[in-house]
Amino acid sequence: MPDVLNALAAHKPSDLAVVLRAQLKASDVIVRATAAVQLAELPPDADTSLALAAAVPLASRDEMNDAALAILDALAKQKTAAAFDAIKPTINSTDYLIRRRASTLLQTATNESTNPNGGGNNNGGGARREFVATRNRPADYTRALARTGKRVLAVVNTDKGAFTIELLPEAAPLNVDNFVQLARRGFFNNVTFHRVVPNFVIQGGDPRGDGNGGPGYQIRCEINQASYARGAVGMALSGKDTGGSQWFVTHSPQPHLDGGYTVFGRVREGMEVVDAIARGDRIRSISVTETIQK
Repeated sequence: MPDVLNALAAHKPSDLAVVLRAQLKASDVIVRATAAVQLAELPPDADTSLALAAAVPLASRDEMNDAALAILDALAKQKTAAAFDAIKPTINSTDYLIRRRASTLLQTATNESTNPNGGGNNNGGGARREFVATRNRPADYTRALARTGKRVLAVVNTDKGAFTIELLPEAAPLNVDNFVQLARRGFFNNVTFHRVVPNFVIQGGDPRGDGNGGPGYQIRCEINQASYARGAVGMALSGKDTGGSQWFVTHSPQPHLDGGYTVFGRVREGMEVVDAIARGDRIRSISVTETIQK
């Protein structure tokens, strides 16, 4: 459906806005996100402004924040007081990326001073947050740091064979821990490599299989000194601090990615398997071992 909406928008039928507004009520978060993105490209309209404002509560309950972020952007482009009023409550969202987007939009468009870490001038109507909850617990940090000095290997079994990744816990402890926890849960089992670009990357880890899915949360970037040489394993992003479950392996050196995407592993065995993987091939399983280096 997202591709259908994008294709429809390219043709610009007379009832495009009506169709897109209806999709703001869809159950699928990516369908709603796509509808909002396309509505943002249309001229401001009173009915669209109302529909976007009405879509905020549902988007605020989503595990994924794609629809919420797209709706906020579309509301800002309406440039009406009612649209900005619909944005204000999201300053108090539990999702930092939503808070940050709302704060930026309000500061830019209405010159209001807001704070993405705590409700700012309190125009959102909620209590100021002195401390912001994160997904990670103290035990998560302890577990991640405990891998320092260990050799952590992940064997990725695919339709084309197996390849082995040496994870880099000292360079990216939280990204490595996230990958290990997802692998041990079986999250990646039967998930496809949905993106394959020859001489560039293979990318997988999306349970939806369309490049829009994730685990239902985001993790922070851990930019480090590791470079994107052939066989580098990186965390896919849709913006800063938006990593989750999608990861990629480079076919060849990609220096333009250095400093922009977290490198958290390197393929040590089986690059011929990586080279053979085609779009739609599946990850059958990923097994992880941790050993103390002597």
